[in-house]
Amino acid sequence: MLAVSNIRKAFGGLTVLKGVDFEIEEGKIIGLIGPNGAGKTTLFNILSGILRADSGTVLFRGSEIHRLAPFEICRRGIARTYQIVRPFKKMTCLENVLVGTFSKRKMSKQSRVSKATALLQLLGLQELRDHAAGEITLIQQKQLELARALASEPSLILLDEILAGLNPKEVQLATAMIQGIRKQFGVTILWIEHLMGAIMGNTDRIVVLCNGKKISDGKPNTVATDKTVIEAYLGDSTYA
Repeated sequence: MLAVSNIRKAFGGLTVLKGVDFEIEEGKIIGLIGPNGAGKTTLFNILSGILRADSGTVLFRGSEIHRLAPFEICRRGIARTYQIVRPFKKMTCLENVLVGTFSKRKMSKQSRVSKATALLQLLGLQELRDHAAGEITLIQQKQLELARALASEPSLILLDEILAGLNPKEVQLATAMIQGIRKQFGVTILWIEHLMGAIMGNTDRIVVLCNGKKISDGKPNTVATDKTVIEAYLGDSTYA
């Protein structure tokens, strides 16, 4: 579904991505891990069109997308969430999800409202439909971001540390929600996360970045015992 080839990105004299390559198969949940500053979010920004790579290519379903604008990439079928949630705080939860439907131009207002309402119900936010997004809890705002992303009918979702700031019970809820979304909608997921227990237990494969380079790519149990990964990031072969 997605093929990233030799992606490089520098900001002034600092090279953040140094020839990153990996592929994603349709229907999989792929983890993207690495220490702070490894280049993970910069890569997400390139995949979603916010940044343009200095060199390299990104193919989505066989077509180049690395020169497209964010709205064009969204219309192709890639949606994302953010590590720091970005709801439209003064708009209601329903209005926030409605924003996601506008990537689909040929929909009636009634269809948009029906779709947004169904997604709020799916993610347990139906009772907050008319509440301002800035007034709900962090876990609810993360659920709202997922609903807004799903409203664009993506085939690939980029999740950026969706578990950050959540307590253990909320982490359980969020990981179950991610698995449920994959199962119900058939979406492929690329997921940045620092919570190793969650990422190791809920992904099909893991890509590891360090200092802008890919240092490992494989099944979770293989990555967890990779000496290079342990030295660069995990620090131990066990994880919380």
